Amino acid sequence: MTVWIAVAAAAVLGSRGLPAEAIGSEPAGGCSAPPAFASMQCTDEESGALIAAGWMLSLIRALAPAACVFCALLLGSESVASCPEPGASQQQLSFADRQRIFSLYIPPAAQAPSASSPLLVLLHGSFQRGDHILRMWIELADREGLILAAPQALDESAWHIRADGPAFIREIVEAIAARCAVDRRRTYLFGHSGGAVYALTLALIESEYFAAAAVHAGAWRAREDFAVVSYAKRKIPVSIFVGDIDELFSVRSVRQTERALRDAGHPVNVTIMKGHGHAYGRVAPKVNAAAWAFLQPVSLESDPRGSSQAVDQPAAGTASNAMVVRGTEP
Repeated sequence: MTVWIAVAAAAVLGSRGLPAEAIGSEPAGGCSAPPAFASMQCTDEESGALIAAGWMLSLIRALAPAACVFCALLLGSESVASCPEPGASQQQLSFADRQRIFSLYIPPAAQAPSASSPLLVLLHGSFQRGDHILRMWIELADREGLILAAPQALDESAWHIRADGPAFIREIVEAIAARCAVDRRRTYLFGHSGGAVYALTLALIESEYFAAAAVHAGAWRAREDFAVVSYAKRKIPVSIFVGDIDELFSVRSVRQTERALRDAGHPVNVTIMKGHGHAYGRVAPKVNAAAWAFLQPVSLESDPRGSSQAVDQPAAGTASNAMVVRGTEP
C-alpha cells in the first residue's frame, strides 16, 4: 500500500511541475500549502488538497525505512513461496554444459509456513529411471513430510562418477534448497542395485554433505571399489538391505562391504531378507519403511560441506564398480 501512496504522491507532484529546489521554501502567492509545495501558485480550493498531499509525503518519508524492511522480508519469502506445488514433477537444470533432468516430489506438509523438510536423494537402478523409483516412495513421503529428488543418470545403463559425479548431485540438492524449505542437516541417500553401489560410493565421498545412506541390493565387489572408504571425512551411517538369494549381489559381497565400513569406523546396519532376490518393487514398502526408520534420526552436527576431492573412479554400474542389471523386475 505504501508503494501505491508513493506513486500517487509522485503523480500529484509531477502534475503540478514541482521543481526539486522548491522543497523547504517559504509559501508563495498566499496559498496555504505545506513547505514541500511552497513554491506552487494555487487557489484556495486547492489549498486543502495540497496540505493533505504534503502531510502524506512527510509520512511516506518517515515510513520509508520500515517499508524497505517489509519489502526485503517479502522478497526473501519468495524463495520458499516459489517451491513447486505439492506433487510430482520433472525438473531441469544446466550442469557441465548439458541440460539434465531429475524427478521431484513435494509432499503437502512441505508447504506449511513453519516447514523444514528432510530431503531424500533416490538413485535408480541400471536401465531404470528416476521417476520410477520416486513413485515407490511417495506414500511414505506424504506420511513423513519428506521431499524426494530422483536424478536421471546421463547414461541410463550406469551411473558414472564423472558425468554423474558428486558435484551434479549437490547441484540438484542446492537447486531444491534454494526454492523450498529444506532441513540442510537432514539430506539422505537411497539407491537400488547400480544406484545402491553409487549411493555407497557417494556417501563416502560426501560424508560431510549427506547425513546417512541406505541401499537395497547393492555392495562393492571389485578390489578397487573399496578404495573410496579412505575418502570419508566423517563416520557416515549406512544401512544395507539384500536378499539371501539375490542373483546379482551375494550376501558374501555385502558382508565384505560391511566389514570394510566397520573397520573404518562407520556405523553399519545389514538386513538379510530371507527368500528375497534382487527385485525391488515387491518389497519396496517394507524396505522403504525400514530404511527411513534408519535414516530419520540421523542429522549432521553442522551445516553440510561438499567434498572438493578429485575422484578418479570407474563408472558405477559398469564392469568394475557395480553391475549392469538386465531383465530385472523393478
